[in-house]
Amino acid sequence: MSILSICPPTLSAAEVAGEVEAYSDQFRPGEPGYCLATEATWQRIDGYDLARVADHQGWKDWFALEVTMWAEEGDPKRFEDMMSGPILEPVVILEREGVAYVWDGNHRIGAAITRGLATISAYVGVPSAELKADAAMAVPADPVLTARRPKP
Repeated sequence: MSILSICPPTLSAAEVAGEVEAYSDQFRPGEPGYCLATEATWQRIDGYDLARVADHQGWKDWFALEVTMWAEEGDPKRFEDMMSGPILEPVVILEREGVAYVWDGNHRIGAAITRGLATISAYVGVPSAELKADAAMAVPADPVLTARRPKP
């Protein structure tokens, strides 16, 4: 169990950045999923839409291989809790330009997608530079048009 599983959902963005920093090594500088945790704005989303995580069949296939591998290694029940009960520990995701990069929680996401769950708890970060660029280009939204747009 990681520290994030016991963190209250009311942590500030700076506190979350401090907690997720340990997972920022999943991507190297120059890769799109790379960002220093302190250079992103973080929030907890208890109903993170798994539709935002691409290639669901790929996740299912990968998770099935992981289950098989662990069973062959002598731990056939390794993911039983994820497959039979609620997935409580939040995953850690960096979103850059609408793409989700998983920093922590690959097995939880694989299990959730395999089970057909629509959402999962997540700490989601967006690079601060991206937020600033979006704000600089923002045009006041027409509330009628905004309401008719499909969710991303």
